[in-house]
Amino acid sequence: MKWRREGSGHPEAEDRTGWLADADPVEQGFVLMLRSWLDGPQAQAALWDALVRSAGVTGARRILACFEQLIDVLARSALRPFRRHATRCPCLGADEAALSGMVRAAARGRRAAAESHVRGLLREADLVEVVERAARLGMQLDEAGAYPTTSREARTLH
Repeated sequence: MKWRREGSGHPEAEDRTGWLADADPVEQGFVLMLRSWLDGPQAQAALWDALVRSAGVTGARRILACFEQLIDVLARSALRPFRRHATRCPCLGADEAALSGMVRAAARGRRAAAESHVRGLLREADLVEVVERAARLGMQLDEAGAYPTTSREARTLH
């Protein structure tokens, strides 16, 4: 799966659907985990440290295991490269909103809503597996209360 980083640098980029700070905590947590993961080893280490601080070592391991399982199935199922914003960008991109909305809905047991968030982004045959993995991740984030956070104060755009 390829991830394409938005690079316009303009705050009104057409991909923006809202502000990350306005998203549900599970959605924020997923997007920040995803962005950090895609930024490479240093950002991944910082993500690990943040999860350990908020969920303990055992909780952080469970969360990252669920996250990695979800990323693996997304990689196999993607119909096209996903778009994402820079780690500290306050915007929420369309693909980020769809994926994070799926994680939130799945964690709350709303499977049909979760599938509707990502229909068209993923192969239909994989939707059940994707939603199952998203539910596990979202429930782990909820259970641990471990949400990497953001604020509108960070203004690195795209």
